[in-house]
Amino acid sequence: MQVMLCVFLGGGLGALARYLLVNLVLSNGTIMRIPFAILSVNLLGSLLIGLLAGFFSRESSASLLQPFLIVGFLGGFTTFSSFSLENFDLIRDGLPWAALANILASVVGGILLAALGFSLTYRSA
Repeated sequence: MQVMLCVFLGGGLGALARYLLVNLVLSNGTIMRIPFAILSVNLLGSLLIGLLAGFFSRESSASLLQPFLIVGFLGGFTTFSSFSLENFDLIRDGLPWAALANILASVVGGILLAALGFSLTYRSA
């Protein structure tokens, strides 16, 4: 029950953080019609999940902080469904190259940032 409460609370806080960051990024415009607000959220979320995965890999005991942060907060923060819809909208609007650029930047950038985050916090035994 404690784990579920941690996930629930983390998810709400993550969704709020996403909302605030998206509004901050949206106020700064876009380049090439790529939806940078959601791209920023997904890339930052990838870096954070890598950092946390590396950090928690060093911990010997289970903690409620892990489900709160990784499943809850980052689950509420990252926005793959919004990412999918924005790319569909770009394609529908006749901008397939903008969609492709956004997909590549999000997926490749996300994987690279997750790896970077993990490598910054992981220490092998």
